[in-house]
Amino acid sequence: MAFQEQSVSADIIIPITLVSSGTQTTVEEFHTEIPTSFPELYALSKKIADKTFERKGYFPITYSTMITAEKGYNLEYTAADDASIISLIDPKSIYGEQQLFFTFALSNPASASSPADAVKIEEITSQTASIYYPFSFTIHAAGENVQFNDTTDLFDIDEKTGTRKSKPDHANYIF
Repeated sequence: MAFQEQSVSADIIIPITLVSSGTQTTVEEFHTEIPTSFPELYALSKKIADKTFERKGYFPITYSTMITAEKGYNLEYTAADDASIISLIDPKSIYGEQQLFFTFALSNPASASSPADAVKIEEITSQTASIYYPFSFTIHAAGENVQFNDTTDLFDIDEKTGTRKSKPDHANYIF
């Protein structure tokens, strides 16, 4: 298997003998090349992993979604007990009729080291913000050493209370 700048190629060496109407043909090896942006997908996965480790295992969903979308990819995220499964989907790379995706897993030491009920967060209902109008809402959470932060430039957030206020030039986002 080889990873080039714009494709991934695979050479498989496995002899297969085909028999049809008394004729026998042996094929020794197979080659396929799939156009993709693997180096860029790998770089994105590394940025996401670095940010996750920086945040001590908590997956930065907003940051990850934004950097992925900026490059024209889609992100799927699944949380498991002690890991995050992330798929970066490349809508520009099609093989057959399927979009290609790059999937990786990140361990989540934070979930292993703290009980699941250590922090309780009240459900946040759908919110709508309109441009030119101030927007804020408070996240209600309880637990030991609760601290709020945001990895985007969309909000200002109070570390202690969780109150989020949109910045004037970002007030048209829907939450």
